[in-house]
Amino acid sequence: MSALDANKSWRVWRDSPKTAGENAILKMVCGAGAGLVTKTCIAPLERIKILFQVQGMMKGETNHYGRTITGAIRTIYHENGIMGFYHGNAANCLRVMPNYALKFMFNDTFKELVRKPGQKQLGFNQLMIAGSLAG
Repeated sequence: MSALDANKSWRVWRDSPKTAGENAILKMVCGAGAGLVTKTCIAPLERIKILFQVQGMMKGETNHYGRTITGAIRTIYHENGIMGFYHGNAANCLRVMPNYALKFMFNDTFKELVRKPGQKQLGFNQLMIAGSLAG
């Protein structure tokens, strides 16, 4: 299958009407993807935060990563390279993907439940209710 055939197949699928189940699955996949991107972007800061939290528990080493963020960045980079900032990110992504997927799906579901017939845009209170119910 060529790239053009795949692109055409995608457009046919994208433009076809979806069942409620297909919509739910699509929303869950989008939510899981959003969670993956979010946690991967924030992973370096999370890594530094965790290292600062546990460095006092390490035997024989006090302030191995320093007292400043720049010192920690320098130490991590020199010891492990760029990948040192992403240690533990896969486990974190696996942990949050189901959570983000369900929240994304339920948020849209609850938005439809609070929408009045013929209403195009939800009001602030309706958005707050839908978001609160979704978690």
